[in-house]
Amino acid sequence: LPTIIYNFTVLVTNAKGDSSQAFCLVQVQNSTIFPSIVMDAVATKYNPASNIILGGRLIASNSVRVMWSSPSILNFESSGAANSPLSQIFTGKVSSVPILLSIAPNSLTPGLTYTFQLQATYYVNGAIGSAAVNIEINRPPTGGNLVVTPAKGVAFNTTFAFMTSNWQDDASDL
Repeated sequence: LPTIIYNFTVLVTNAKGDSSQAFCLVQVQNSTIFPSIVMDAVATKYNPASNIILGGRLIASNSVRVMWSSPSILNFESSGAANSPLSQIFTGKVSSVPILLSIAPNSLTPGLTYTFQLQATYYVNGAIGSAAVNIEINRPPTGGNLVVTPAKGVAFNTTFAFMTSNWQDDASDL
């Protein structure tokens, strides 16, 4: 049976935006008992208008069904948030097959964090392998003022000045 090596990485960021990461390699023997899902690296924060692409890789020794889900979104399957198929079937052995999920622009609420899970189930014995990823949707700046002077004018004849003040935004924004 093949040996699979996983690289687990933890990224920690404090309130000031300082970050550090550590990783650990884990070697798994007899991995054909369960299908394996390894999530691709993703950004942790996205703009709401972005087309978000999430991905994982499937390793399986038998026929398998893979399915994307989100416990964060009520009725994810019918929500319209996904631009790609949520489930796929693979027959026979597969190695490092990419499984992608495309999230439609403006389908996620700014300021919220979402969990997306990719699950693989063997047909032969019902064994399940899964992995999940969390992403945050950026919220817009708040609380500011916009002043335009003069208040009235003629298009292409009047020069307008735009002044902004007192906007608040997360320092780690995109």
